[in-house]
Amino acid sequence: MKFKNLRAELFRYQISIGEVGRELKVSRGTVFGKFAGRTEWKLSEVDKIIKILYRKSGIVYSAEYLFSIGVVAGSEDK
Repeated sequence: MKFKNLRAELFRYQISIGEVGRELKVSRGTVFGKFAGRTEWKLSEVDKIIKILYRKSGIVYSAEYLFSIGVVAGSEDK
């Protein structure tokens, strides 16, 4: 699963994919594509998501935390 930290924080503060789409001014399908890794997140979108989370939680999240995808065991180049 990609962006598990982002997904968890959105869930924690009850922020829907629809709300993210409205804030980013894109469709829900586009947001799903970004979560699936089919399209990349723009820096402006990352900034808006951090601001959404701040408004809901009062916590300043780092992009590194929210958008880390992690490394699956055995997938790194050797």
